Amino acid sequence: MQALESETLNAGFEMNQVYATLLAIYVLMERFADKEDEWTLLARKAKTFLRGAGVAKPDKILRLFSDVEVILE
Repeated sequence: MQALESETLNAGFEMNQVYATLLAIYVLMERFADKEDEWTLLARKAKTFLRGAGVAKPDKILRLFSDVEVILE
């Protein structure tokens, strides 16, 4: 969430929407890596949404989610 605070979101987008989208992508990557071919298009669309919201580099923020792993296990 701290990394998102440095991002300037475009009008009409809420921080919670953006964070939930990032978290959903992270869960797909970590828990469903073996089924990546099933969710790749969804993740691509989600990253397009994030860029539209003002997050220039969603992958950079996704790398910061490593602390969430404990919750997923």
